[in-house]
Amino acid sequence: MAKIVKYLEMLNNLEGNLPSEVKKDGRGGARPNAGRKKKGVKYYGFRATEEVFEILENVPDKTAYICNAILFYEKYKK
Repeated sequence: MAKIVKYLEMLNNLEGNLPSEVKKDGRGGARPNAGRKKKGVKYYGFRATEEVFEILENVPDKTAYICNAILFYEKYKK
């Protein structure tokens, strides 16, 4: 009788640890807000001619320079 009681107690303790109810320790899988934040910008790559290459080699912030040049061109192309 004591063995049966111990067995039933053991089963009762295992009920909360079924695979579907096992608590996660926070390891693995995707986490909300993990990773780099989206900036809302698109990456563009292009092949520069020799003339453009020479200009861009002397510019400290190439991205800002190219963006400003495109915006300037759009504003004054008419």
